[in-house]
Amino acid sequence: LPGARNLILFVVAFELMGLPLVLMAAWPKTEDADGPGRKAPEAALKLYVVSAASTAITGMGMALLFGASGSLALADLAGAPQTPLLWLGLFTVIAGLSFKVGAVPFHQWVPDTYEGAPTPVVGFLSVAPKAAGLAAFALILLEAFGSAQARWLPVMLFLTVITLVVGNALAVPQNDAKRLLAYSGIAQIGYMLIAV
Repeated sequence: LPGARNLILFVVAFELMGLPLVLMAAWPKTEDADGPGRKAPEAALKLYVVSAASTAITGMGMALLFGASGSLALADLAGAPQTPLLWLGLFTVIAGLSFKVGAVPFHQWVPDTYEGAPTPVVGFLSVAPKAAGLAAFALILLEAFGSAQARWLPVMLFLTVITLVVGNALAVPQNDAKRLLAYSGIAQIGYMLIAV
């Protein structure tokens, strides 16, 4: 994903990353109090629905970017005319990537998915998709829209601050270790978005 310099490759890479994660989350576990593996299918379904919605939103944003620039290459987006269609496309891509990384207000799937998935998968889910999503954020924002930072920076600052505040505030009252990890991970995304 970080090596993609083409909008189509981004969509394909997200799908190739998302589908194995769904299968891993569906793997039955044995530590459920209400029976072995009861929550794993629910966690996998939530992850699948969010992954599909995120890919659809990101794909729609990329289609808008293509319509505004006439090219699929990130380098060509940097020189595209600054039209409202271009900015709508960029902000739609930001929303889609926010779903992938679990940034607020697109974080609702994270605690339920972490709670239902097997413990080793939770560790992987808390790192791999977030790292790929943050790399995509950095690549798109800095390579394709680095010269227009004044336009997208306020949106990213709002996303960062609200993710930090909500993630930390919701982590405090948690009693379940996996839900605590989920909300802590949401807050960590806020810290990582500062770098972007």
